[in-house]
Amino acid sequence: MAGTRGARCRCTTTSPASRTPLARAQLERAFARWEELIRVGLAAAVARGELPPAADVGRTALALLAAVEGGLLVSQVRRNTVVLEAAIDAFIDYLRVLADGQPGVTATMEHRAGYDRHNGTSSRSGPGLERADCA
Repeated sequence: MAGTRGARCRCTTTSPASRTPLARAQLERAFARWEELIRVGLAAAVARGELPPAADVGRTALALLAAVEGGLLVSQVRRNTVVLEAAIDAFIDYLRVLADGQPGVTATMEHRAGYDRHNGTSSRSGPGLERADCA
């Protein structure tokens, strides 16, 4: 089964430490910094012509941050990385659709090789996220 061995991923927002005002403030700053780094990267892709000028890089950066954090949280609960894989794959598909200038986002995980949406498993092999063990 995918996602049963390897590195552990942690979702810091659900830990007891995140419940104190200081920890929340630190997490807020960390997420803001991460979001800004993603936004800068997306803006650079727009500047290079890899994404269209009309791309909303701020909202797209926020969406990626939310997708990864949500994927980490659910992967932690399920003790496999299928959800995180799905979030990242869908976001990559979205960026490809955006780069191609196609209206709307219709790419779904069913279009990804090796994903079984009925039981939430991935049969993809090789190194990467599918080997992470979330505890």
